[in-house]
Amino acid sequence: MNLPYNFADFVINLKSLQKISDSLARYFIKNHQELDQFIQLEILDLLSSNSEINISDLWKLRSQVNRLHQAFLDRIILVAIVVEARRKLRNFSREETDFVWKLIYNSTVTIAGNTIGSIGSQGFLVIPLFRYEEKGVVQILRLHIWCRKIDEMVNLIDNHSFSIHSHLYFGQSWILQGNLVDERFSIIETSEPSVTSKFKIDWDSTTHNSTDFNRKSHLVNTGKHVQVIQKWNQVYNSEEMYTIDAGEFHRSTRPPSTEMSATLFLFDSMEGQAEKSFVLGPSKDIHGPNHNYNSLDSYPLLNTINKIFQNELE
Repeated sequence: MNLPYNFADFVINLKSLQKISDSLARYFIKNHQELDQFIQLEILDLLSSNSEINISDLWKLRSQVNRLHQAFLDRIILVAIVVEARRKLRNFSREETDFVWKLIYNSTVTIAGNTIGSIGSQGFLVIPLFRYEEKGVVQILRLHIWCRKIDEMVNLIDNHSFSIHSHLYFGQSWILQGNLVDERFSIIETSEPSVTSKFKIDWDSTTHNSTDFNRKSHLVNTGKHVQVIQKWNQVYNSEEMYTIDAGEFHRSTRPPSTEMSATLFLFDSMEGQAEKSFVLGPSKDIHGPNHNYNSLDSYPLLNTINKIFQNELE
């Protein structure tokens, strides 16, 4: 695959490189000594006389290393591109979307254990790609997949009843494959009884980390009744993106006519952070459904999406 022209001038500095490699070592690579050695011997050598590297220089290095090291580079380049695209609030062209997908696919299926994801409380598959938490700054990059096969694994009635939610951090989503319906809502708290209430999220584990497949969550009714007003309903297609503010209520769903949808989603606390996040649900329920984030091997779904991309290129 070739590096798209518009990505060639994207840069990564030493601090960002260290942040990405630390994330890989902490969350995504069980034996990270080889990664550390690769960073020290190969990449830092490129930085020896510069404070930053062009993505094109990293891409040239890719052709000179083995398959595992290529996967490390693919994940590093992916995160660098996404963070820069986030800074510029830009979407990806068709060529760029194909390239970004290949970075995701190659790094995920090559690095051992990285095809493991979990079905989130909103009923789609979540595959973690990057996570950074330090001194109050949080950045989380994930691949989200919706499809009929996943629908068969979840309780669609519960999912719909508790589907409107807010996020703790600002988010930006790039549509890689298929279509996605994004609905936005205004929420007005009321002292009068209503059919909908705010639910808080309680965790039975010490971490909200999506790479922790032993964690559990359940929803607890706060007793705060709300009126829900839909602001808009927008369908997004591949090569498009949208943003959502921290604390803003929304719902994302796959249109029934779409077989499979995949998005790249970045949470970034530096662009906004709410005090708390909530889920909306029926006021009559004291508790929402419990949710176990059990691990699921996403390899078959990743291969299916990859074949779709390959067919589109033929």
